[in-house]
Amino acid sequence: MNMKRYFKYSILIAIVGSIFTSCEKMEDTYGEFVKGGEIIYSGKPDSLRALSGNKRIKLTWQLTSDPKIVKAKIFWNNRANNIEMPINKSTGVDYLSLIVPDLNEGIYTFEVFTYDKQGNASIRTEVIGESFGQIYQDNINNRALNTATWLNIPANANASPPVVAFKGVEIQWFGVSTQAVVMEIKYVNESNEKLTVIEVPVKNGDKPAQFRPATRLPGYKKGTEFTYRTGYKPNIAAIDTFYTAYSKVLVP
Repeated sequence: MNMKRYFKYSILIAIVGSIFTSCEKMEDTYGEFVKGGEIIYSGKPDSLRALSGNKRIKLTWQLTSDPKIVKAKIFWNNRANNIEMPINKSTGVDYLSLIVPDLNEGIYTFEVFTYDKQGNASIRTEVIGESFGQIYQDNINNRALNTATWLNIPANANASPPVVAFKGVEIQWFGVSTQAVVMEIKYVNESNEKLTVIEVPVKNGDKPAQFRPATRLPGYKKGTEFTYRTGYKPNIAAIDTFYTAYSKVLVP
């Protein structure tokens, strides 16, 4: 029994000693960190966001306090890379942004610090962002075309509903990815003018925005080609649009 008690007491003493040793080490570390007096922090970035781009990422944030801030420093790749940005702080809320260029495709963690004239840094603010590039580009496709028909429809006010006159080409499309955000259709009209039609997704009541199933090209010059391409964004907040190559379509 005595040996058991001794063993228990030995374990208890070892645990308590370990706790005190750890506390002493923490005190030493903290003492070095605050050496010279109170810790002074610069005002930290607020509402930090990372917006995807084509081999780049845009960082945005707000500064709502500390007019003494003179610069920000952004680190990534485990602090192997950094960018420094001068700041002219106003007395109010400042909305700041910075493009981090020349990034390979992938996911990045960014650490943002602000500094005052004395070199006092803010507490770290962190955000994760993704850069896109050739891999994404190679995996997008032009919107598939169903039919392209030249029409010459006379007006008919007595029809129900009334028919509006139309002379030109009507394109019927297949569906497309929800990441598609724009289409450009280029053609020549009967006056030999080069025209561009822009199609974007449109809202229909409570439904998500979608592209229209058909596009009309008024005054289209019969027997010529039109070209079109589709633009994509990898996510809704992306700062860059990735475009497919143009497709050519002859309308006899």
